[in-house]
Amino acid sequence: MKFPIPMMMALAYGVSEAGLRVFKRSRDDSVDADSSTLRILWITIGLSMTAGIFASRLVPAMAIESIAVYWLGCALFFLGVVLRWYAILYLGRYFTVNVAIHSRHEVIDTGPYRRIRHPSYSGSLLAFLGVALSFRNWLTIALIMVPVIWAFAWRMATEEAALANALGKPYTNYMSRTKRLAPYIY
Repeated sequence: MKFPIPMMMALAYGVSEAGLRVFKRSRDDSVDADSSTLRILWITIGLSMTAGIFASRLVPAMAIESIAVYWLGCALFFLGVVLRWYAILYLGRYFTVNVAIHSRHEVIDTGPYRRIRHPSYSGSLLAFLGVALSFRNWLTIALIMVPVIWAFAWRMATEEAALANALGKPYTNYMSRTKRLAPYIY
């Protein structure tokens, strides 16, 4: 059985995220403020990816014939993963997969965090868009992206509320001068 590249990309992303879940959970004196967003995110991603994969096979009438869309998807996936990992490595000890506030937490506003508050989420969303595009099916794109964007938006709101509550004015000032996901746009 042939295992297509879009499915391999999705699997690779899932494996890397599972590794993060094991190794980058808060373990010290951090305060957990996750409100089940990690669980909801994983469930949403799993269901939307499954639905998207099935849609690409079961609804060929929604297919996108352009091979350029496939290669654009592959490129966006790669760029998204690189951005996500750059942001994770840059944040260092403050990065956790669950929303948690470290006792010595501080605002990081350099590197990938200079203009956007959530570069790791920007990378994730680019990667998901890349996977969705690589299946070359309009219904697949919608079934993957709409729920995933909703889940990430909820998580960002939860995370920002926790950081604003814990860090106060430094974080709210940071929020006022940066965008969530894309510099100068949103």
